[in-house]
Amino acid sequence: MIKHSILFIFLIFILSNLQAQESISITDSIQKSHYLKALDTIQSKESRVEVIGKLIPLLDQDPIDYPNYVEESVYLMMDLEQYDQAAELAIKSFYTFNIRLNQTERALHLMDTVELVISKIEDSQHRGNIYFKKGEYYLNREEYVNANKNYELAIKTFGKKDSIYVADSYLSKGTTNFELGNYLEGLEDTQKASNYYLNLNDIDYFINAQNSIFILYGEMGMHDKALKEQNKLIEIIRGHNKKESLSTLLFNKALTQKELGDLRGQENSLLEGLAYAKSIESERNGTVLIFYAVLAKFYADDDLLKANAYLDSTNLIKKSTNISPWFLNQSKLLTSYLYSKQNNHDLAIKINLEEFQSAKVDKAKTRMLSIYENLYKIYENKGDKLAAYNYFKLYSNLKDSLKNVKQVNALSYYQSLFETETKDKKISLQKADIKILEQQKSIEKRRKTILFLVLILILFLGFTIIYYLRKRSSNLKKQLVLNKEELVSYTKRLLANAKELKILKDEVHKYKKDFNKIDESKNIETLMSSKILTENEWTEFKNRFNKVYPSFLIQIRKNYQDITNSEERLICLEKLNLKTKEIGDILGISKESVVKSRYRLKKKLNVDKDIPLVEYLEN
Repeated sequence: MIKHSILFIFLIFILSNLQAQESISITDSIQKSHYLKALDTIQSKESRVEVIGKLIPLLDQDPIDYPNYVEESVYLMMDLEQYDQAAELAIKSFYTFNIRLNQTERALHLMDTVELVISKIEDSQHRGNIYFKKGEYYLNREEYVNANKNYELAIKTFGKKDSIYVADSYLSKGTTNFELGNYLEGLEDTQKASNYYLNLNDIDYFINAQNSIFILYGEMGMHDKALKEQNKLIEIIRGHNKKESLSTLLFNKALTQKELGDLRGQENSLLEGLAYAKSIESERNGTVLIFYAVLAKFYADDDLLKANAYLDSTNLIKKSTNISPWFLNQSKLLTSYLYSKQNNHDLAIKINLEEFQSAKVDKAKTRMLSIYENLYKIYENKGDKLAAYNYFKLYSNLKDSLKNVKQVNALSYYQSLFETETKDKKISLQKADIKILEQQKSIEKRRKTILFLVLILILFLGFTIIYYLRKRSSNLKKQLVLNKEELVSYTKRLLANAKELKILKDEVHKYKKDFNKIDESKNIETLMSSKILTENEWTEFKNRFNKVYPSFLIQIRKNYQDITNSEERLICLEKLNLKTKEIGDILGISKESVVKSRYRLKKKLNVDKDIPLVEYLEN
């Protein structure tokens, strides 16, 4: 009984919802009919803009009326000089035109129309979004040069308040640079986008930007770094229920593992990423389509049964009308090799040659690389070794220019294979000789370039060292002059002190003579004698002396170990070319005492009386 009651309540709930939806649908239909009839009689531009504004939300699934009335409203707003409103409507309608209704050319025309009056649009967000939407149009069509140009214009046009749109523009511009092979510029753009998102606390888009950076690491040959950073970020977001981000990260991790030769890891990452993608979206979507296409190509050489199963899955998804052209083109390229494994070589070749034309126009080097790889493998399966060789050369040369990776061994293999299949050995040898000469020229050119760079480096280092030595010598000279000045100044101060003490001493003698206070005068004389060139003053003097003549005292002590401290002081003052009286004043002794001390020192050192003491010591 309870089960029947629950079933009855459930049926009532379903019927109620159906009736509500039907009621809403009827109401919308009545309103739409009312607005359409009103427009038949309204001539005023202002009134038509008002009514069309109410009508447009009711027409977003109509492939005829929706674009017609949007375009009319935009033109009317421009006639009424409502430029910001016109731009806002065009930008909001772009997605419906371009994706939902698949009227891509009309979407571009809509943006071109409002771009004509962009100087009259006040809001920087609207002005910037005109270029951003045009960039989206060209990106979906894989016209990367035009897309890049419009994203650059968008970045320059957005204002300070439009940080989130600037971040989106940098991220998209990084994608176009990546497709064009401008990896360093792409990395710089994507890093800027990542910083913007982090500052704005937009974690989902920050993860997307980081993911793009990892891709660029891989394209620059930094696969180990890319894998390390990918694993780190994957572990961080596993616990945050970011399934969409995880599916994208795992897809790109699989690409990195492919470059590192980790096929088992690549397979595991693809399957795990597919599981996340399927858990968040219907199977009729571009993300799952790409996973199926990559897995089809992955199993093509080793497990044709699995490869065909994934190929069938891609064909089911392609029946959806909401798949972006970019996803469709990528899946076509990825699965084209599998057609070759099924011996449908001509179809596989046709798909790749068609895609090559648009890639060549856009200068999309990464895409061209994938096409060259497909074609050389397809021709190899077909048994056309000459064509396989030619396309492998194109693939190898382009890969070398993009990733700086040489494929010499594989190229030599295809070259030898081609030569053995060629009947005309003479022509084959001539071609081989020409190739060797070209390689030698290339090596010689590189060698000269390297030598030139080394020479430049040596000259740079030489000039740097000379500059450093001259700068150091100049600084030392300046410091020596400063030290000499300080030593002279200090010496003069000592002389001044000595003169002051002499004056004081004379005053004491006079005091003693006048007042006959012998005991007190002796105490004062003792005090004065103790103040002449104290230990602290000698230490200070010696430090300043050593800065000017750093090795002088060291050498004297080394050659004459029995020199006393008093004799050392005399030698220092002699070195300064002071007069005998000045030396006596500083040392607090008479001129005669200085002469006697000099005589005794010369005698001690066996110096001839006519040879100056310092000259002897220095020589």
